[in-house]
Amino acid sequence: MSFITSLGDFWQYDFLLKALLGTIALAFATGVISPIIVSKRYSFMGAAVSHSTLFGLAVSLTFFNTASEQIHFFVTLIITLLFAMFLAKETMKKDLPSDSLIGIFFSVMMALGIIIYSFKVDGQEDLISFLFGNILLLTNFDIILLATISLIIITCITVYFSQWVYFIFDPLGARLRGIKITLLHYLLFIIMTTLIVTAIKLAGTVLVTTLLILPGVFALKHFNGSKQVFIYSTLFALVTSLMGLAMANWLNTPSGATLALTQFTVFSMSLVFKK
Repeated sequence: MSFITSLGDFWQYDFLLKALLGTIALAFATGVISPIIVSKRYSFMGAAVSHSTLFGLAVSLTFFNTASEQIHFFVTLIITLLFAMFLAKETMKKDLPSDSLIGIFFSVMMALGIIIYSFKVDGQEDLISFLFGNILLLTNFDIILLATISLIIITCITVYFSQWVYFIFDPLGARLRGIKITLLHYLLFIIMTTLIVTAIKLAGTVLVTTLLILPGVFALKHFNGSKQVFIYSTLFALVTSLMGLAMANWLNTPSGATLALTQFTVFSMSLVFKK
């Protein structure tokens, strides 16, 4: 009877279960994709995409105020993908310096998003939750999305692993082997953008970039070999994300900020112990 009672008490806090499942899915996805982003030096491109998400989110929340969360997701995703594809195209062409593109996307997209959202009469406090993450906003739809995106990313990377390795370390050799570098380039931006939009509620638009960068930096710093890098990047993301979730629940702090700070702390400690 006590077991049944405890089980009933547990299900009363189903948001913790949602947060746990969402965190695990996000950790696997970011852990797998992070080495590619870091190795290709697209870290700040991810930051530009994540900040442009605020514009799409503001448009969705302002003009589709009574719409379902599915509509909010797809509107935000479509708008963000449009800017991400522009960013991917300019990065491929290299007509503009990367730092200039990043500066434009950081300032203009956030400014537009904040201005548009300022016209929203009610729910002004919602923006803070989307900026820094709030596990209380997670729904079953969000968990299904995170799990689906995570599975797609893992499958995409593992099935075409050798092509991704060539894409990262030897683009010229990849072209000689007939690997479609342009396709992989745009595919990386698409899955990165989709993951960022999906992780808004859990990690926030501002802090999700940290989760995309630190696992790859940790693995590339401490391990050699392409397979080792991807494996330990995923393990780092999984362990630190679970630690961050526990800390956020214990301290009652924003989930995105706690996850980011936990990963940074563990990474810093690893550097100290390495020395």
